[in-house]
Amino acid sequence: MYTNIYVILLIQTYYYSQSMTSTSTSAYKNTLSNEEIRKKLENYTKKPIDKIPIKTHVRYFSAIRDRQSHKIKTNHDGEPRISFKSGGFLKIKQTEKDSNGNNTGYVILRNKPVQDTRSKAKEWSVPVDPTTTFYAIKPSKSKDVQFKEKLNKQQEEINTLRSQLNKLSLRKSKKVKKMKRNV
Repeated sequence: MYTNIYVILLIQTYYYSQSMTSTSTSAYKNTLSNEEIRKKLENYTKKPIDKIPIKTHVRYFSAIRDRQSHKIKTNHDGEPRISFKSGGFLKIKQTEKDSNGNNTGYVILRNKPVQDTRSKAKEWSVPVDPTTTFYAIKPSKSKDVQFKEKLNKQQEEINTLRSQLNKLSLRKSKKVKKMKRNV
């Protein structure tokens, strides 16, 4: 008797969690305002996919496609319906230029950095076509600048420690002299 109830609860929980995850992510993407999208793109710059290096975080706009036929959905004017995607880390690029000079092919993104192997990451493919626009995260600082800043901080710390050491050694030498006088 208890096992039947337990199985029914498990099934209900599974279907509930499946429905919540599928609707919550699509609802999230569909409810972002233009201002919220602008905020998400603040530290990103528009770039063609062939200019974005692997392991870079990207966000993108893509045409909405039919799930079965994968055809691009259009609005009443015949224009493709475009949606914003929060993106992921670029793992693989399989693109080439078509006769019009547009990038075509696909990319594979993942939700965690490519070098992070400690936990499982979700991966998905994104078709690259003229309706797809990519935005790559802006580099914060060059590695040289970061290295120089770190080196300067370490040098300041070394200088501080040296001055403290000099003060301590001076105090010690004064105490030693004082002790010699008293002997």
